[in-house]
Amino acid sequence: MTDWLLEGDGLRKTFPAGRQAAIEAVRDVSISIEPGENLGLVGASGCGKSTVARMLTGLLPPDGGSVRFEGTDLATVKRKDLLTLQARLHLIPQDLDLVMPPKTKVGQIVAGPLELLKAGKEQRHQLMVAALAAVSLAPDDVMGRRLSALPADQQAQVALARALILRPRLVIVDGLAEALDPPLAADLVQLMAELGILHGVGYLFVTRDLGLATFLCDRLVVMDEGRVIDQGPTDQVMSRPLHPRSVELVEAARRQHPPETG
Repeated sequence: MTDWLLEGDGLRKTFPAGRQAAIEAVRDVSISIEPGENLGLVGASGCGKSTVARMLTGLLPPDGGSVRFEGTDLATVKRKDLLTLQARLHLIPQDLDLVMPPKTKVGQIVAGPLELLKAGKEQRHQLMVAALAAVSLAPDDVMGRRLSALPADQQAQVALARALILRPRLVIVDGLAEALDPPLAADLVQLMAELGILHGVGYLFVTRDLGLATFLCDRLVVMDEGRVIDQGPTDQVMSRPLHPRSVELVEAARRQHPPETG
């Protein structure tokens, strides 16, 4: 029997739509992640993958189904205690402004999660400097600057530094690399992989770019219209997609990320 780190079982979520029929954003989705595993949750915009990501953190209660992290049902965890989960389960949300206000200084952003440790000023500074250096940013150059003054790729590195500063067991990364040019996105994913191995961190990599997910992920789960339509080891999904939408995503990935030759 597998000891899952994070397990969502039969997740469902419906959102009201005014006078129109309610929107079934997620329909009976089950997803499980082992310790240290990198799992890709892939699908087109609007397929429900970001809603699944939020439910897996406990920040968005499901209408049906359950989420267990380290064996604990998140429905039994008090909301104020969910914040302490950031030390072990961290979400980089699709809307980074929620946790990284553009006008805030980089050092303050990266050190934010350290509030959970009640660390002293000197310890906070040392951990913040180490986190920035780990993502290949020069602490002295960036920690006093506003986030908005940095280019997009460095802002993504700041988000990664903030996520890893408490050495969580799992980081859920929602769309972080998609705004970057392909070479910069590939560099970011490579950095994530290296830091994951170094610190024993796993990732749930939420993206519409299947090709990018293949660089990082051991397994893939493909969603469409709120449902899981394909899943399996990365090589299997890429070589033998089971659903027409999976085929489209695989073909798009091959066009966007052609194999290197020579």
